[in-house]
Amino acid sequence: MRINVVILLQCALAAQSSVPSPEANFGFSEQGPRYGGEFTLNAPFSAKRVKEHSQILLNGTRVTQPTSTILMFRDGAGRTRAEWPIAIGPIARSGTLIVQIEDPGIGVEYVLDQQHRVTHRLPIARKTPMYDQGPPAVSSTASRSNEAPGRPQFTIEDLGAQTIEGLHAKGYRETRIDPAGFSGNDGPVTTIREVWWSVELRMNIVIKTSSPVTGEETIRFVDITLGEPAPSLFQPPADYNLIEESGPFVLRLKL
Repeated sequence: MRINVVILLQCALAAQSSVPSPEANFGFSEQGPRYGGEFTLNAPFSAKRVKEHSQILLNGTRVTQPTSTILMFRDGAGRTRAEWPIAIGPIARSGTLIVQIEDPGIGVEYVLDQQHRVTHRLPIARKTPMYDQGPPAVSSTASRSNEAPGRPQFTIEDLGAQTIEGLHAKGYRETRIDPAGFSGNDGPVTTIREVWWSVELRMNIVIKTSSPVTGEETIRFVDITLGEPAPSLFQPPADYNLIEESGPFVLRLKL
């Protein structure tokens, strides 16, 4: 599933309480990061994708970002749907959701604009089914280091298996050490990434990253329900106006 929204402009926050709700622009294109696996057949589910992030500043203060939650669905044909609020925290007033539907088998994506009752249809690259073989097969401790001096060094550790959200999951931990001078750092920088891969869903359901540069981030799937979601979730509403998009476009929404 692709979540490819980028906030292009900062919110026009109101100076007085009488000013209308703030607005923001959201840009969409056929390019973007992916979450929840690629084009996977015969592994339908419904779940919440929860993202948490915190960072400790130089003075010791911990800054915790508001938790973001995305409702995610996938049917047996590999179609996906994601729903998330356009803003979180105290500035979120409208309760409007952004809805993104992707049909990778036919190469079509729909973005639903609830405020204006419009469906934007965007062509995307057609894909073929990808059958994920799971996390790297490693022994209890394995290393794969670059030979060139001054390059990052990697170690992968097999974490075995455990049950997460009622699903059988296999895990591994990757430790990356950037040596002094690699990216302007005057000492080594260690980043640890822990991943748990679901056998039933054929995708990662927990990803934890800890870095002194970017802080601590956890992405996890919760409230997972196996089985086919309602077919209507993967179709645009019949009463929405349809706009055919040939490339990147922008939604202008009130927060």
